Amino acid sequence: MSNTFELFSILANIILSLIVDLSIFTKISMVKFTSSQKILVTAFYIFCFIASVLIPSNVVVNISITIVEILFFTLLGLRNTKDKFLILGAALLLGIFDSITIILSNLILFLFPILGSNNLDFFTNIAIIIISYLLLLKIIPKIITNLTSTNKKVFIGVLSYIYISSTVLNAYVLSDTKPTEVIIVSLALLFLQSIFILIMYISLVEIQKKLLSHTQQKELLQEKQELEEYSSYLEQNEDDLRRFKHDYQNILNSLKIDAQEGNVKGVIDKLSEYTNSHFNEEALRKYKDLNHIHIKELKSIVFSKLTQMYNLGILYSFGCESEIYEIPQNIDLLDLVRVIGITFDNAIEAETDYFNSNLLQKQDLRIEAMYYQDHDDFEFMIRNRIPNSDITLSQLTEKGYTTKKQHPGLGLANVKQFSQKYDNVIIDYHIKDTWFIFNLTILPIDEVTD
Repeated sequence: MSNTFELFSILANIILSLIVDLSIFTKISMVKFTSSQKILVTAFYIFCFIASVLIPSNVVVNISITIVEILFFTLLGLRNTKDKFLILGAALLLGIFDSITIILSNLILFLFPILGSNNLDFFTNIAIIIISYLLLLKIIPKIITNLTSTNKKVFIGVLSYIYISSTVLNAYVLSDTKPTEVIIVSLALLFLQSIFILIMYISLVEIQKKLLSHTQQKELLQEKQELEEYSSYLEQNEDDLRRFKHDYQNILNSLKIDAQEGNVKGVIDKLSEYTNSHFNEEALRKYKDLNHIHIKELKSIVFSKLTQMYNLGILYSFGCESEIYEIPQNIDLLDLVRVIGITFDNAIEAETDYFNSNLLQKQDLRIEAMYYQDHDDFEFMIRNRIPNSDITLSQLTEKGYTTKKQHPGLGLANVKQFSQKYDNVIIDYHIKDTWFIFNLTILPIDEVTD
């Protein structure tokens, strides 16, 4: 009877451990297996079950089965998702769970010998697995957050350390016939080291949060300054329009008299004089068409570059006649903004360099750009003067090329990487007369897939 119960307890422990391991992995990795993969998992677990029953239990067997289980789930999980950190973290945690529950079981049976008699060790082991699993469920959301955060590599390192340490301790516990000192000393060391590592990790996360908060505050301050400048620009235009409305009647009456007398030249001269004295052409076109851009990031990058060109005294024009509310969904907006920023920077640097090198006069510096959208696509064009006939397209696309001798420029190498990342992006650039012209077109994703 005792032999039968002992066999039953072994089988029950193995089955429960395998089920819990599978649950831990799927809940953390969020992987949903296909029908064929479910069959493969079942076959693998049958193999593990038979191996655990037929091969005498020892340190090597137990640790080997756990390692094989970790490798199996890692490889299988990577076929379902490309988030390797989430998969590896889930696999490591099931290994940590197995080691910790074995260590706890041995420790409790040592501290309370009565639980090891009359087959109570079976219920003790089952209780430890179930309670540990329920406690783990409560912190799984935090674990997932750490495995998907910017600190995921560090967190994987922490999990790897805890797994290796707990496995080594587990090996000592299972191999020592009198594990009293081994358990107490090793468990204390493992606990202290794990706490130290976790504290270091938490401290690192807090430092990064503070740095991120500081960066976000700088970005918010910059956005606030840009918004204030844009608001001031709009208010100035509104004041100009109000003054124009006030003067309109007087101007009209004056022009009527000249027109009635047949003094056409006088009419033209008065209009020209009033226009020159009351309207600043550069100021009026400073932020032209920005009101048509309804994506904050796309508006912000253009706003900052137009401001930069205005302050540098570079003649420019920007156009956006279309109302832009969205871009094709597969495009990472930060990637697009980065490319637009790079092309603006290249154009501004080139014009500044030509002026400093006396290749262009101040009044000849010119940059033209535009956004355009028709249906679900998106287009961006920018062009700038290139009087240097020695510059070739191959040079402009070399990583590190710049017309500035003391500047490590980016050329268009990063732009090429952007086009290679997305199938629905078309990039064209060419030199025509004294202009370098850059065109970026993003097609609707359905046009590419179809």
